[in-house]
Order: sequence, then C-alpha cells, then structure tokens
Amino acid sequence: MTLQRGLPLLWQQYTALFWKNFLLSWRSKRAMFLQLFASFFFILLIFCIQEAMEKSFASSTAHKTVTDPTALTSPPIPRCEDKFFVKLPFSTSYRMEWK
Repeated sequence: MTLQRGLPLLWQQYTALFWKNFLLSWRSKRAMFLQLFASFFFILLIFCIQEAMEKSFASSTAHKTVTDPTALTSPPIPRCEDKFFVKLPFSTSYRMEWK
C-alpha cells in the first residue's frame, strides 16, 4: 500500500472506514436489517396515517358548515382613574398602585 496525500488519502480513509463498518454490521444481520428498513417502515407508516386523516376529513362536513363570523368591535379603552390609579393628597398627578 502506498502513502497518499490530499483528496486521495481522504477517499482511501473513507472507503476503509466504510468497508470496516460494513463488515462489522454484516456479522449482525438482524441489526443491519433493522437499520436499513426501519426508516422505510416509519415513512410508510406516516404516509398511511396521512392518507387516513385526509380520507377522514374528506368525509366530514364539519368544515363546510362554518360561516364567516361577523367582525367584533373593540370596546373603548377604560380611563386610568377607574382602575388601580390613586391621586395622592398633595399631588396633581396620578400614580399606579401595585399589589
């Protein structure tokens, strides 16, 4: 084996590590099968759930009977003197009292 530099060295190390991991996982075929096909299984499961939800919502008429609500008017802002503000005896201004 010759010593390499730069990108060929990086590629050589990558392929060596890939081959090593493949051989280690090949010894445990059950674990390798689960690693490869678990993602496909869960993607299929999500797809099936999505299709079931779309079919459920398509047969439902609940969303079709909703009408456009009327706009609500905002109530006026109450005066500050009516709430937690008090007038001090020797002052002409108000300050807020915290509890």
